[in-house]
Amino acid sequence: MLMPLLFLLAETIAPPVESGPFRQPQLAAAHGQVAIVFGAGSSIFFAASKNQGRSFEPPVKVAETGALVSAERTALFELASTTDLVVEVEVPQWAAAGVQVGTLGKVETREGKQAPVKVERTAGALDPGLRILRVRLAPDGPLAVTPGAYARVRLELPRSEVPLQLPGSTLTVRGGVPQVATVTADGSLRFVMVTMI
Repeated sequence: MLMPLLFLLAETIAPPVESGPFRQPQLAAAHGQVAIVFGAGSSIFFAASKNQGRSFEPPVKVAETGALVSAERTALFELASTTDLVVEVEVPQWAAAGVQVGTLGKVETREGKQAPVKVERTAGALDPGLRILRVRLAPDGPLAVTPGAYARVRLELPRSEVPLQLPGSTLTVRGGVPQVATVTADGSLRFVMVTMI
């Protein structure tokens, strides 16, 4: 079973250096994904496939022989996960109405890496205690991050009306209803009910 896969890898991945063929290729496969580490020349390379080994991303050099690596279990690198990235966002109540499956946006990591995202699914209702909508986003492009990392997400939401921001000192509560005092065209004072978001 491994022989056809090794033959396929040898055809698909070309050594990135001219100094020699593959040396000691090591394969790992799980959940339809295949990873290979191999030597070429004096370098060690890593390549991954997300389609069961039919094609591979370009090899990435992960180490150079002669680099500071001891024989006592020093890893050259650690592969955390090759699964697809999942971005989860808690959207505040005031913006939740504009979020639906297919809404576009952008995610940016602290390191400055960016990728477009699309809303994959929503919780469908606000969390009653926190008044937030939980949303799952799927990146439309490659984005490599450390598991558990935080990032900034900007969603392209339609805004029917811009909320008016007022200082808290302008609010008054009359009869249990928040209100703001306004001055009409004829100079009289009128209280207007407001909704706080």
